[in-house]
Amino acid sequence: MNWTKITNWIKRLLRYKANKPERVMWVWYLAKKDWTNLVNLCKNKNITRVFLANPKKESVKYLQGWGIKVHALIGAQSPLKVDRIIAEAEKYASWGLFETIHLDIEFSGKDELISYLRDFDKVMSQEHLNISVDVGTWLPKQHYDSANTSIFVCLMSYAQTSEGTIKLAEKPLKWLRVPFYVGFETIDNDQFKDISFWKLGNDAMEREMANVEEHYKYDPNFKGIVIHHYDTYKRLKE
Repeated sequence: MNWTKITNWIKRLLRYKANKPERVMWVWYLAKKDWTNLVNLCKNKNITRVFLANPKKESVKYLQGWGIKVHALIGAQSPLKVDRIIAEAEKYASWGLFETIHLDIEFSGKDELISYLRDFDKVMSQEHLNISVDVGTWLPKQHYDSANTSIFVCLMSYAQTSEGTIKLAEKPLKWLRVPFYVGFETIDNDQFKDISFWKLGNDAMEREMANVEEHYKYDPNFKGIVIHHYDTYKRLKE
């Protein structure tokens, strides 16, 4: 009997149980009348935390009262207005309510990549703000080096199959050293029809998410699945 193999298998099993994958979600808009619907969706889909844009203290406390962890979500595209991003992050941090300040700041191709990378690095250097961040899968190593100063990252590795998602995640995971979530897309926009599960439906996405969870289950940095986003996910066909 190979006791070394058995011991390693037990260690991996215990580590997996200690790091059971989460389901989390971006929420770009939340009207007060929709608070209960969001809570119900989170309960039904086992979503434990949300990234909430334009948060209000009242809504944050309401969600937290139901056991949902809340992160303040700030979105921006290049060219980045660095001072605005930092000021907004500092405002939310001062509330003392959020798990992290979560940044979705993306390169849109509207300026030079080198300028974006410089500005991204400047924002990420604000380590006192307890930042988490979304990262694309197509950017150079410098981008991921900056992201390694964050609490965790969300990979925008959107594809319609688990194999495609895992393939897209390979590049950033070569350089990332922080905990990560793997992203799935549900947006109802034909521009993104090749990467979204809007037309494929919930059952297809659940199957592929389960495959991704299985693939990464022994990776200690794997935190779970992140879903984009609430407005379309709540309307996704079964």
